[in-house]
Amino acid sequence: MKAQHILLWIPMLSIGFNSNAQSQEEQIYKNIQFHKAGDALLSSEILIPCKGLINNPSADLNWIPGLVHEMKESDPKEINQDQLAKIRAEAFAKKMKQERGPSGNGNSGSLAVTPNLGVNYIANKSNGWSPLDNHVAISNKGIIISVANDTFEIDDSTGNNLYYNTLNTLINDPTIPNACDPNIVYDAGADRFIFYCQEVTSSGGPNHMMVFFSKTNNPATGGWYYFKLSGDPLSTGDDADYPKLAVTDKDLYISSNLFGSGGSFDQAIVWQIQKSGGYSGGTLATKLWSGIVSSPFTVMPVGEGQGNPYGPGCWMVATNSSSGSAIELYQTTNDEANSPTMNHYSVTTTAYSAAGNTPQKGTSTQLKITDARALSGFYLNGLIHFTFNSQDASGNTAIDYNRLDVNAKTNTSKLFSVNGTDFGYPAVASYTADGVTNDKSVMIGYAACSSSMYPEMRVVSCDDGMNFGTAITVKAGLNYVSGSSTERWGDYSGMCRRHNSPQACCWMSGSYGNASNTWEAYVAQIHDAGFATNIQEPVSKQLELKTFPNPVKDIFTVDFTSDQDVNINVSIYDMEGRVVKDLYTGFCHQGENTFWFNKANLSSGSYILRIQAGDNKLLHQKIVIAE
Repeated sequence: MKAQHILLWIPMLSIGFNSNAQSQEEQIYKNIQFHKAGDALLSSEILIPCKGLINNPSADLNWIPGLVHEMKESDPKEINQDQLAKIRAEAFAKKMKQERGPSGNGNSGSLAVTPNLGVNYIANKSNGWSPLDNHVAISNKGIIISVANDTFEIDDSTGNNLYYNTLNTLINDPTIPNACDPNIVYDAGADRFIFYCQEVTSSGGPNHMMVFFSKTNNPATGGWYYFKLSGDPLSTGDDADYPKLAVTDKDLYISSNLFGSGGSFDQAIVWQIQKSGGYSGGTLATKLWSGIVSSPFTVMPVGEGQGNPYGPGCWMVATNSSSGSAIELYQTTNDEANSPTMNHYSVTTTAYSAAGNTPQKGTSTQLKITDARALSGFYLNGLIHFTFNSQDASGNTAIDYNRLDVNAKTNTSKLFSVNGTDFGYPAVASYTADGVTNDKSVMIGYAACSSSMYPEMRVVSCDDGMNFGTAITVKAGLNYVSGSSTERWGDYSGMCRRHNSPQACCWMSGSYGNASNTWEAYVAQIHDAGFATNIQEPVSKQLELKTFPNPVKDIFTVDFTSDQDVNINVSIYDMEGRVVKDLYTGFCHQGENTFWFNKANLSSGSYILRIQAGDNKLLHQKIVIAE
């Protein structure tokens, strides 16, 4: 995806970059050799050096200052665009002809639970990105990492904020000015986190993929080992987009779609990476899969759903992005270090088709749904559980939930939909208590919207017998999201299981329409009725965190223009000219920019917000804080 705003890199802590880094990186990929390994081509081993340990301090957790440089939003990259446009138009026309009654939550199954909402809070403060690309992970120690375009936040399981920064400030790499598409994975086998994001290129062309392995189980204080991969490993001028991550017992899998000039799809690739080098801060031993049989668009690797990484090898699935009646199943047969091959199977399934755009309440701007690519999934006891978007018989955008038997090579799918409401970007997680391994129940988080409803977040359960329960609203929309004729609805949502919880518990990250007509990120705990909210967290010397009460967030946003690239200072003064708070010092790009901060820290009265570059005042604005 390409986003509406780009965060600026703020110089903070050096991690030892050198002037020869670019030429050294290019040399790594020049000598790659490929050979046929089953149903794909496998590269020779690629050794990626560690860029260093990054451990930048958190931004002020009360004032939450941030600066973005505006960038024109672009349409999502897709394959078979003409076919998709026709399918979407037909689906939209079909559903608008139906009786669009009150927006509904869905039907109740006999065994499926009705979810309950636990701890919930605004996270990853919105700064105008579209879409936000929310993702979330929680450790067995109760550390929650939520990421979005383009902010990074660490909280504890009560919602107390432990760490906050922009992606660019966290990365602190001067060669990567703009980062997006964050993903976060908790590796329960290693009790570590893996964080991914990628470089935004404003005009297309080769980009970079950044991978971070937490040094400890507490990345709020322990920091991250940083590795940088090429988004153009085949040296064809492509850039990588739409990442998917999964961990097995020995390896990390990262899949990406490669796009050429003009956004044309080239092929999907999969990186198979030894985790050990990442966690030690050494060298990443990797192999690259390309030339994958059946030319899939978005290959999705799946990790184990209950925190017990499997292996050797990994299962992956792919759907047809426009329409189809088969699921493409892939299997790597061994670990990266032990000569893996890739097997491919085409598994018949119920026919599916991409959905049309969705209307919003109060505006003519439609939300643009992504195609029918696989979005979220996990592996458990011989089954791959996965979700994507398709349309129901009435043209409504539906959740397509699947259970693929990897031994029998059969797939069972079931739609969850309601006439009059569109459901987008479903994310799925196993929903059982710790130690319960023979229950196929899941929890699915998703976005919802209709002509009578603002964009909101919901969850629904599906029981062992594949019966859907009654959905609940996690966060209701406050207003529509503005745009031109269409607005990006998303790329993906986040849903993860708390693996060691004695009662079934999941955490969701998604977005809703806020009062300012932009997307807002939200994180929520989902559990059964009677859930013990005061579970004692495990004691760990590595988990001695300084926590901060969640501040009241009342974000003030201001736009300004700079006629050149320049370092700026942003401060608040009282009416006597005394400095109340120095909010920000850092680099500002030429052109339109947006600055924000949490004004809830100011007492009632009048203040001056000043943005200054040397002796040049870029902004001098009065702010009135009412009682």
